[in-house]
Amino acid sequence: MFYKAIAPILFVANLMVVFLIWTNESAAGLVSNNLGNVFIALGNLAGLLAFYLALWQLLLIGRVSWIEKAFGHDKLSRLHHWSGVSTAAILLFHPSLITWGYSYNLKVAFTNQFLVFLFQYENIIFAFLAYLIILGVVLISLWIVRQRLRYEYWHFIHLSMYLAIILAFSHQLNFGRDLAHGWAATYWIFLTYAVFSVAIFYRFFLPVWHFWQYRFQVTKIEMETHDVRSIYISGKSLNRLKVEPGQFIIVRFLTKGFWWEAHPFTVSNVFDGKNLRITVKESGDFTSKLAKLPLGALVLIEGPLGRFTAEKAQQGKILMIAGGIGITPLRALFEKFANQRKQVSLIYSAKTEADFALKNELDKLQTAQAKVYYLPNDQAGRITAEYISAKVPDVAKREVYLCGPAAMMKQMKIYLRHLGVSKKTIFFEKFKLG
Repeated sequence: MFYKAIAPILFVANLMVVFLIWTNESAAGLVSNNLGNVFIALGNLAGLLAFYLALWQLLLIGRVSWIEKAFGHDKLSRLHHWSGVSTAAILLFHPSLITWGYSYNLKVAFTNQFLVFLFQYENIIFAFLAYLIILGVVLISLWIVRQRLRYEYWHFIHLSMYLAIILAFSHQLNFGRDLAHGWAATYWIFLTYAVFSVAIFYRFFLPVWHFWQYRFQVTKIEMETHDVRSIYISGKSLNRLKVEPGQFIIVRFLTKGFWWEAHPFTVSNVFDGKNLRITVKESGDFTSKLAKLPLGALVLIEGPLGRFTAEKAQQGKILMIAGGIGITPLRALFEKFANQRKQVSLIYSAKTEADFALKNELDKLQTAQAKVYYLPNDQAGRITAEYISAKVPDVAKREVYLCGPAAMMKQMKIYLRHLGVSKKTIFFEKFKLG
């Protein structure tokens, strides 16, 4: 589909313009006999590239629908991660090379030249703050992901990118040698405003618009197991909302004790135009306090998002493997495939018999073509390659949907490849920060 090519085309086309801007002015320093001018030319290029990549960071985390559709959330998270690392790496060279270049030309010490820039040039201090913010966002985000800390910390830190880009934008327009030409400055202003407009539209305006349009609210809460509950969200005219099985939404409950946190959850039912359902396991501070969520609470929703949907499957035979609460997207997909009369098998692993969430619904959906195999770990152990081939002998001919803990999915992919399943027909999507 054409929308899959939009983002790559825009990235490459604008990157070429960035290089054109640089070649019109600073690139001449590379062919001079002055080493300082070489440093300055490369430093200017690093500044332009770092800012350009930072703009793309806003789009990659901006819930932009056409970008989400092109890449899928899992691939988008990886792109965002590596783009952030690349931005920080390139940004490190910008002030260093510029300072080296001027200190070389003026025959002064590096530190002295740096202090001159910082305290004697108007607004350079704001550029330095932007520099620190962007580096800080990347480094702190990597630490948060490794420590697996709370989602809202990650979310808040990333919002500071808006401030950093505003500060850097002002610096570039005032001091950027490459933006001295009228057309270059006009292009740079347009590019920045366009990115901010798109990011703000999808990240802030659209969820508020949908809230006003649909008036989402909590209508029912049901316990599925001892630590898993389903939350039903309804509203007005929801039949106009399009939600595919396997997609997720980001919810913010607008009530005391909840309103300041937004979290992603998979839609665990086939959307009937009346009710959205999320099924949540108690696994942290936020999910544990959902027991206190009042009925009637209004809900701000972003999405639906993700490409872990039925359209990935192009054949008639499907295998699904779920681990724990990873059943939530597969529950909805299982129903859709069963209704399409596709041959679908679901292997569902959980700690004990009591931990199989949504089991009653899955049992009712079973037919001769749609089978569910429950594997309680305390009785039968974990899923193995032998277990998969025993339950689904034609596994090599099936397309596979995986959802569960990261370690479990990694092991399942090894088993499936060993059993002859093509890498291209193993589908998974996990919510991974940055």
